[in-house]
Formats: sequence, C-alpha cells, structure tokens
Amino acid sequence: IRLAHPWILSMESTLHPWKKNPEKKQPWIVRNGEFSTYHVAFQFIVIILFELANHPPASKITPVGPVRILIDGFSVLHACREELPQTAPHTAKAQDWLAHKCLKYQDAMGQPITLFFDGKGTGGKPSRVESNPHLEILYSQGNQTADHMIERVTHRLLPYGPVVVVTNDHAERETILSMGGEVQSCEAFMEEMRQCSEVASPDLARYLRRDR
Repeated sequence: IRLAHPWILSMESTLHPWKKNPEKKQPWIVRNGEFSTYHVAFQFIVIILFELANHPPASKITPVGPVRILIDGFSVLHACREELPQTAPHTAKAQDWLAHKCLKYQDAMGQPITLFFDGKGTGGKPSRVESNPHLEILYSQGNQTADHMIERVTHRLLPYGPVVVVTNDHAERETILSMGGEVQSCEAFMEEMRQCSEVASPDLARYLRRDR
C-alpha cells in the first residue's frame, strides 16, 4: 500500500509529528516499530477516498461509440446504385449485397448494426443473410414503414447512449436530430465502409500468413 501511494508518507509526517521525533511517538499507534490497527485503517480510508475521487461510477462513464447503428437500407441502396452488382435497389440481390457489406463492417468495427427495409419493397423475398444480435435485418409490415421503425428503435435506445442513423431522407434526419440522435449520410457511411475494408484486408492477409 505504501509503495502504491507514496504520498501517504508526507501525510503521515503532517498528521503525526511524532514521526519526526521518535521520542514523542504515541504507543497506542506504533508498537515495536509496527503500525497499529488504527493507523492501517486510516491509510485504507485515505486510499479509498482517493480512488473514488479519481474513478467515477460505471453509470457515469460515457460509452465509446454509438450504442447501435441504424441503417435505412433502401436509402443506402439508392445512394450507391452505381456500385450495385447489375441489379435494381429493391431486389433481394441488392439487399444481400448490402447485408454482406454491413456484416464485414460490423466484424471489423464491432459496432452493432440494424438494417431496416420496407417490407412492401422487397417483393416478398427477404435477404438470405441471417439476422443475429450483432447484425439485425428487419422488415416493416402492414402500414408500418422502415422510417417509423427506425424512430421507435432510436427512442428506445437513446437512454443507453448515442444512436447513429444512416439515411438521406431529409425529413427522417430532422426527426432523429430532434430526438437527440445522430445522423450520417449514406455516402459518408459507404465511404467509411470502404476505408474499413481497405484497412481490414491487409490485416487479415497478415493474420493468415502468420497462422500458416
């Protein structure tokens, strides 16, 4: 304890003048050169107060990164239609393409993602990529839209930390901002995924070579 907190030595000299003059030491505190229970307890109390002052409770620690990234799937597909593999944005093939992109990004960054699609625009053919807690793929049903689902999920997640919504829908962006969420354009998100892929690919190659 004394090595971990050397500043206690200076405090001892101030609080206990007998340290400088052994002839005046109080026998109820030090006996035969050893610290008494009272003195050890005092040091522990000082250390605990010091640690509490410098380490805030877990509830006050701000989480690193967003709690979840919510993506308007069709908004992203329309924004990057030139990159699609010869297919229309509302096809199942396009959804699979975006889902695989998001899966690689999630694996590299570790950020949970939820991908939203309008159920009416899927033609009854959902993505073949399996939904999981790290990459959820949700479809709106009935009169509900993907925008409504995004707003509801944002409202529920905001108490736990920042939420990022990826969309180019101006009305949706304004709604999310008014709720206290964060927004990102589809183009900026796609560029971020490209940069992540460029960095992750060499790292993966080095890992595979080392594993051999």
